Amino acid sequence: MMSLEFPEAAFDAVVCVFGIFFVPDMPSAVRELWHRVKPGGKLALTTWGPNFFEPANGVFWESIRNEAPDARVS
Repeated sequence: MMSLEFPEAAFDAVVCVFGIFFVPDMPSAVRELWHRVKPGGKLALTTWGPNFFEPANGVFWESIRNEAPDARVS
């Protein structure tokens, strides 16, 4: 995302699904993506947020703790 080879204002829409947080410099990456959007176009980004997968996330980790209470996840 930091050196896209598309011309500026090339797309009506740019979508990045669960990828922006992998880039070391997120603000610069967002600027790069915006530069590829035509005037009046859309930029859509998705990322994780607090409690994003709840209640499924809590149920999942509780089941892990029940099966392997000493397991550590990094």
